[in-house]
Amino acid sequence: MMTLERWKKDEADRQAALEAKRKVEAERLRPPEEPFITRIVSIDYADAKKLMENLIDLLPKDKDGKPMGSVKVDEHSNSLIIQARKEDMVRLFPIIAKIDKPTPQILIKANIVETTKDTARNLGIQWGGMYGHTLGGQALYITPGGTGGSALSPTGPFAGSYTAASGVKGIAGQGFGINFPVQGTTTASASLGLIFGTIGSNVLELQLTALQKDGKLRILSSPSITTLDNQKAFTENGEKIPYVTTETTGGTISKVVKFENAVLRLEITPHVIDGKNLKMKILVQKDEVDPSRNVDGNPYIIKKQTETNLIVQDGETIVISSLTKQKNLESISGVPWLKDIPILGWLFKGEGKSESMEEVLIFITPSILKPQAIAGIQEGP
Repeated sequence: MMTLERWKKDEADRQAALEAKRKVEAERLRPPEEPFITRIVSIDYADAKKLMENLIDLLPKDKDGKPMGSVKVDEHSNSLIIQARKEDMVRLFPIIAKIDKPTPQILIKANIVETTKDTARNLGIQWGGMYGHTLGGQALYITPGGTGGSALSPTGPFAGSYTAASGVKGIAGQGFGINFPVQGTTTASASLGLIFGTIGSNVLELQLTALQKDGKLRILSSPSITTLDNQKAFTENGEKIPYVTTETTGGTISKVVKFENAVLRLEITPHVIDGKNLKMKILVQKDEVDPSRNVDGNPYIIKKQTETNLIVQDGETIVISSLTKQKNLESISGVPWLKDIPILGWLFKGEGKSESMEEVLIFITPSILKPQAIAGIQEGP
């Protein structure tokens, strides 16, 4: 009598024999494998190495997961050498034609402008003169003070034959006792003078001066760059700033001069969306040397950066403005204590107020250039 265990073993053997027979029959009936063919495809516009990686992933795999065929790059001719079955070759060629085509070119015109707004308002005062009087049979003179010259007759103090302590004399020929003029009066300014008395005798002279200066606009650069779609283009100008550092070699400390870039850099990566609009990635970097601050004699470098993504129409101009520096300054100079007297203190002091603002404006105009005609792929027999 056959046991259950014996029956299970016989049934497993029978099933294994049937499976082996089916595999042999399937192998006999399977058509012979199609031989590989080789084609050389010239790549005109695309990156041949990146295209090769994409095509290898599209080849069918064998039972071990390896590609059935191969794709290689000939760098000399920028061509692809493809070895695959005919049906796979027919499937790959339209993909190559779709990818290997000219991409749009973009002409980018930029104007980098620095506008400086310096609003400086200064009010100055200068006054002095000469007073003479006889007191108890003695001559008393009140003068603005001076050095050199002579106070003896006939060129007495009223003649102004002396060097004024302030270094200047008014139109009355006398020096100024209070001298706080507007700085930089070589430029256009306003001035008001008052003389009271007799020239060559007792005289009081007063001059008020006022000055206001505005800013200026300066074009830093006007680059024009042509680049491919989705390819970065950049322009920069500036200088290398030297700085000194120390290095230790074999226990010996030595000074080494190195350089750090201080530049204005503009990076643009354009992408054509639909032939009329562009997506633009823009990066602006501006480095500025600050000599007023330093470490061991090496100046600070102030770094500013602006990055943005935007959509712009073909031929439209965009403006980027964010690289701004602003400084306010107030100054008062005058005679100690006297300048602090309410109202009367204005006779003994000069005042200056200034506001300065530096701003970099970048005007960017992208224009899409029409692509050339697309060349076809030459297939082999």
